[in-house]
Amino acid sequence: MDSPFMRTPRRLRLLLVCVSLTASCLAQSLREQADALGFLVGTAVRPYALAEQQYSATLGREFNMIEAEDAMKWWVLRPDQSTFDFRQGDQIIGFAETHRMKVRGHTLVWGWTNPPWLTSQTFTVEQLAHILHEHITRVAGHYRGKVFAWDVLNEGFDENGKVKPSFWYDQPGIGFAGKSTAYIEQTFRWAHEADPDALLFYNDGGAETVNAKSDALYAMVKDFKSRSVPIDGIGLQMHTDLHPDIPGIEANIARFTALGVQV
Repeated sequence: MDSPFMRTPRRLRLLLVCVSLTASCLAQSLREQADALGFLVGTAVRPYALAEQQYSATLGREFNMIEAEDAMKWWVLRPDQSTFDFRQGDQIIGFAETHRMKVRGHTLVWGWTNPPWLTSQTFTVEQLAHILHEHITRVAGHYRGKVFAWDVLNEGFDENGKVKPSFWYDQPGIGFAGKSTAYIEQTFRWAHEADPDALLFYNDGGAETVNAKSDALYAMVKDFKSRSVPIDGIGLQMHTDLHPDIPGIEANIARFTALGVQV
């Protein structure tokens, strides 16, 4: 004998099933579903927002990973040449530890958001190399064992696949200007020395599909892997529109993972 449910019109039955499944999913937080799948789902965080009760409650409930939006960038960490101010980053670490969350570090090197004391002075080759090495070593070392992955270098290529003009690339002081990806390679080697257990990523936007920029990144990663440069992954910022090129994104991710790196 048919049940009352089976005697219900088909479209209504489908609607009831969808509502039932949706209600089941809504009963679980996003974090609970991600944890069940062994999947990391995260968001960028600014320390001052953690004082807002609703914000911090939502953050701890819905996410199992967080990333510092600005707290680990040069202009926050380095108010002057002799100071490393870890207070904001440490606040994020403390929240993550309390809520059993993983932390991604962002970012050890970027051509922008550098403090005025760095960009307004002239340094010798030795001085600038020391500043960059010291920064990577101190920051990655401070968060060793607390940050599981770093965006070592952020946005180093332009849309045509060329190394982007930036403070670090243009400065002869680090000894690598005009030598393509050599300065990027050096930052990864220093980061690995400071924290051998952290996963090291290159991060960029506009490289989600197969294009000139992602081709350049692919060539760099392939070269790095062939020479045992310690790179573990590529971060794709996914600033996409409502109609992304899904096949192109899939093909791009597939070719990077075939090189043995995470995406």
